[in-house]
Amino acid sequence: MPQLVGSAGIRRQAAHSVLHGSLEYYLIKDPKDLVRVAKQYHISQGCINALLYNIGMAAKEYGVTRLLYGKNFVVDQAAYAKYILDPSVEEVLVWEVALRNRLGKILYLASIIRDVSCAVPLIRDEVKDYIGRKLAYITPAYQSKIQRIIYERFSLLNTDTFRNIALVTRFLVDEIIDYELADWL
Repeated sequence: MPQLVGSAGIRRQAAHSVLHGSLEYYLIKDPKDLVRVAKQYHISQGCINALLYNIGMAAKEYGVTRLLYGKNFVVDQAAYAKYILDPSVEEVLVWEVALRNRLGKILYLASIIRDVSCAVPLIRDEVKDYIGRKLAYITPAYQSKIQRIIYERFSLLNTDTFRNIALVTRFLVDEIIDYELADWL
């Protein structure tokens, strides 16, 4: 790992401690939109927990980058985002497998939103091309959905982590989960 990326990672951990240092940020109740889809589509608690993990981390990662960006840690955070957004061969292969299973696809797309969320506050700082690379192997319909979430809907996020978790849940439910499972059952 490049030194600049490592330094950025250490700053991120410190920012997580400042923003999310108490236990309440790790014992998050299922947002109402997630409760609804769990009941409506009979999704297992294990799958809901995995979704909530990705959603919670997306909201937290966004908040951390937003804080660090506001403190002028731009160069190292952009380097970190570019490092995270570089898709591996394994990611591409996992996407190919996820395409065969609706819940697998939803979980995979939630993890992509989690990864991309750290870059959203930096969009004006040369990471947009890297976001495009991260999404390049995903089917065009899902690229559009994720782009709508991060470029349009993430603008509704603020400094309240719990509100942001509820919003990211709603974005994922509206754009991906209900779309993918509408005719399921």
